[in-house]
Amino acid sequence: ERLQRASIRYAFVFSGPFGADGSLPDYAFSDTARASIRLLREHHPAVRILPWIGGIEGRQVHLGDPGWVEAAVASAVRLAATMPIDGLHIDLEYMFAVSPPSAREPYAVGLPRFLASLRHALPDVFLSTVLPATVDGPRQWKLRHDSDAVAAILASVDQLAVLFYDTRLESRDAFARALDDQVAVMEQWRGEFPEVELLVAAGTFENRGRLREFRDPTIEGLDHHFASLRKATERRPGVVSGSAVYCDWETDADEWHRLYRNLGDD
Repeated sequence: ERLQRASIRYAFVFSGPFGADGSLPDYAFSDTARASIRLLREHHPAVRILPWIGGIEGRQVHLGDPGWVEAAVASAVRLAATMPIDGLHIDLEYMFAVSPPSAREPYAVGLPRFLASLRHALPDVFLSTVLPATVDGPRQWKLRHDSDAVAAILASVDQLAVLFYDTRLESRDAFARALDDQVAVMEQWRGEFPEVELLVAAGTFENRGRLREFRDPTIEGLDHHFASLRKATERRPGVVSGSAVYCDWETDADEWHRLYRNLGDD
């Protein structure tokens, strides 16, 4: 009901991560998962269910290993074929703090290939994926993809969410300028891939531990994020298809209020 009130059209239901052998966990296929999907649809009939599957390169993900890739694609195909879902949301990330340097190039080359293989195996399934911000300014802790890789990824998916948080930006003005730059780049993508839904992603994660270095809630908080996004999209209407919101394990009442104010019922 909260998803419906906030005008949220897609639910990225956590169904991962992949295992080291490329398999998805049993709970992604469980009776509990089926019951959860049924309840979501009963209370929000228009919602589209996209299971989140993914992981971190060098831990759960091994894009340089052909055997892992084959098994992971097979696991994703099984999920799409056997569960009552509307597509897949794929999030495979290279994190500088934990991913091995030797895996950087295999990951950069392997991610577009993985998505192309998945599209070949699932030609009619709605595929969604994520990328970190691609513009200068944000200094994220995840590998940024070059323009050729982004084009290859866009050619294989129906929806792309640009992760515009954990930017390490130090002022609200700098954040707004960088977000405007990102929407300008997305305008170029829109011209080349008009059928792909382009989303800008915000995060509601708690600001703790090492993340404090990358995230300032006064800069990246939901209200300032959406105010900056509105200004950027007013200058370039029709570019951004919507927002993706990535939450912590629990979204509190204040965060829901902010989401209602920015996404749906005020």
